[in-house]
Amino acid sequence: MIRIVIAEDHYITRRGITALLADNPQLKVVGEGWAGDQMLALMAAQRPDVLITDLQMPAQAAEPQGALMEPVTVLRRVRADFPQAAIMVISQEQDIHTVRNLAELGVRGYMLKSDDFAATLGTAVEMLHRGLLYFSPEIREVIIAAPPLPIRQALTGQPA
Repeated sequence: MIRIVIAEDHYITRRGITALLADNPQLKVVGEGWAGDQMLALMAAQRPDVLITDLQMPAQAAEPQGALMEPVTVLRRVRADFPQAAIMVISQEQDIHTVRNLAELGVRGYMLKSDDFAATLGTAVEMLHRGLLYFSPEIREVIIAAPPLPIRQALTGQPA
């Protein structure tokens, strides 16, 4: 059984994801939240195998119209506090900088909200749970089309 926490501020999207995952007997949604603080609390309480999260949502459930969650900071904390959990981001963002930043944080999956979730979400979650990566086809195209990263310099100043 793969245990899943969903963090998504749009109720209909969150309920749709939950309904799609319910069709797979190997997957179990153990918690749902719609703000950054709820996501962290659910991660601590449930210790899921996979986190499915949006990038843009309120930081605090008590202030739904307040500040937005800072995804890099929150996901960095998730990776540090819950290293066993695979992270799947669902978003509308398609820029390479967002994708690279998230990949550097250890995010192993990225789906666009325009993807066919019914056809791919369950398989994507299973792949992440097995330690594999899942990036939607459009995001793979963004990665392939992006200019290469500059070579990182070693401490001596020589190319790595």
